[in-house]
Amino acid sequence: QEVRRDLRMGEPKRLSGRVVDEAGRPVQGVSVELSAEFGSGVLVHHTAWRAWTDARGAFVFSGLPKATFSASVDIGTHLPYRRDDISPDTVDLVFVLSRGAHIAGQVVRREDGRGVARPTLKLVGTERMLPFRGEVDQEGHFTLWAIPPGTYLIAAWADGLAPRESEMFTVGNDDVQGVRVELSAGGTLRGVVLMEPSRRPVSGARLSTVGPVAQGKPMGHLRAVMESLTAVSDADGRFELGCLPPGQMRVLVMHPQHQETSQVVDIREGVATDATVLLQEGGRIVGRLLTAPDRPVQAGHGGVWIRGDRYNVGGSLAADGGFSVDRLPPGRYRVCGVAELSGRTTVSYREIVLSTGETAKVDLVGPGAGRLSGWVRPPSGAERLFLEPGEVTGFRFEVQAEASGAYELLGAPSGEYDVRVGGVSETITLPEGAYDVRRDFDLPLDPGR
Repeated sequence: QEVRRDLRMGEPKRLSGRVVDEAGRPVQGVSVELSAEFGSGVLVHHTAWRAWTDARGAFVFSGLPKATFSASVDIGTHLPYRRDDISPDTVDLVFVLSRGAHIAGQVVRREDGRGVARPTLKLVGTERMLPFRGEVDQEGHFTLWAIPPGTYLIAAWADGLAPRESEMFTVGNDDVQGVRVELSAGGTLRGVVLMEPSRRPVSGARLSTVGPVAQGKPMGHLRAVMESLTAVSDADGRFELGCLPPGQMRVLVMHPQHQETSQVVDIREGVATDATVLLQEGGRIVGRLLTAPDRPVQAGHGGVWIRGDRYNVGGSLAADGGFSVDRLPPGRYRVCGVAELSGRTTVSYREIVLSTGETAKVDLVGPGAGRLSGWVRPPSGAERLFLEPGEVTGFRFEVQAEASGAYELLGAPSGEYDVRVGGVSETITLPEGAYDVRRDFDLPLDPGR
């Protein structure tokens, strides 16, 4: 038993009780966890204690601070139990564990009905996947415990057999018997990965199944299983994926130098399905971030953000201020570099149009023509201004005020921003062209200062 005592909260407290099942029988040797929350805001912290039940199902917590507690018991064979808002003056707590329903069935081979030795199982609900609580034997017979009411299916898979699922079933207060999952060798997907428009083969492309295109199935249906089925295209761009369940399957294709793509294919039992996957050559944006010609921003003092219609990514800087972002689809992009030097935040900003497979060189030199400056009063030397943009710019900026309260942001793109600092918020507009906007912020006085 772990005990934490806070002498500032008065005399230590004691909580005791029992853990029993629905028939009132004591449950021995289970862990009871007690927790409490102290403090508020950013200073909040959590403390936990643990005790074990004896032969009578009894537990005791001693030396507790004065607080409101939560208790939980989770032993696997019963439904998880939780109780909140427990007063430190409560006596003789009784935690009643519910058995929940049991689910029993078998995983067999479809062709001959023989049991599959120790398959892997997942219980999938309409809203979530539940942790596996149960047992499975060499003949594929399984029993799952502590199942709350709901609608479920069971997904199963084994070496050399395609993942499959049972029919959906409903669990109430009674046990469910006779659930059956039939596994088979499944189908095969084979084909070639080609570059568009040259039609040359692509080696090293990684293909992975991201789950069947489920209809009427719970969210997350077989997804965790299917993500483990992968293949890599060879020197001729060819690939093969086996042990796939019949039905419509979505396949994701990725390559380090090209845009990722996905494709829906129809898989049939015992049949090899041929597919041709076309990749578009990805574009690339490279360049350097400099405060002036031949004066690069050092790594750790800035970064680059790239925003497109369907793609947003940030990048770090190399020692020479260089950056590189690969695998970009064609389109219009806004490239923004931000540097923090000598108490000032400077912004460089450019718009470009990227073509398929193009490498665009974008050097961001010095701040733009705009200037936003002012004072934060009273000064503390620790205030930061956060500029949240509208749809026009798409970039968020953060500015550290100096010890005197002065701040300066150079080159931010024009547009409307919501500015937050020290609990004060205000909307400002930075105009087009060489603007010079001054805005002071008067913070509410802190009685503790």
